[in-house]
Amino acid sequence: KTTIRATFWTSITWSLKIKNSSGTVVRNFGSGTGTSLTKTWDGKDGLGNFVPEGTYTIYLSGPGFTKTKAVTVDITSPTVTSVSVNPTSFKPSLGQKTTINYTLSESCYVTIKIFNGTGSLVKTRLNNVLQAAGLQSVVWNGRNDAGSIVPAGTYTIKIWVVDKAGNKASPYPIKKTVTVLV
Repeated sequence: KTTIRATFWTSITWSLKIKNSSGTVVRNFGSGTGTSLTKTWDGKDGLGNFVPEGTYTIYLSGPGFTKTKAVTVDITSPTVTSVSVNPTSFKPSLGQKTTINYTLSESCYVTIKIFNGTGSLVKTRLNNVLQAAGLQSVVWNGRNDAGSIVPAGTYTIKIWVVDKAGNKASPYPIKKTVTVLV
């Protein structure tokens, strides 16, 4: 869903329409009068059917003006491929690190957290960071959020990926393990 809001300098009569890339009206919210408007579009056309993915234009008109705003309808979940951890075991006490690699199908918000064997969070590497489509790499030096080297053991790396429209990659989260050696 997207919310369309406008505030006017005085009470006016306005009209609100959404058109597809061909210029065809797919949703007509009609008109109203007032100093503001708030409408929510759920991605459905005038018949209540979901519109296809693509770019649509919101047209807000009033006396002497028309304002437009592009909005993208996206219902496809992003994909994350080639997820790997290399090396799968390392010794942070010797300055060794491990690299988490993955490929995003589109620009996404990524969160990467590392948990110990009991499920407690030890390190947040990324927290809802927007990353571009393509190959991504994140390094972990074996330290916790306080900066101390974590104890030896097996750690679970969890990767949450969400695109700009809020579609989640599957599985959610992606899980990999890594072993920290003494």
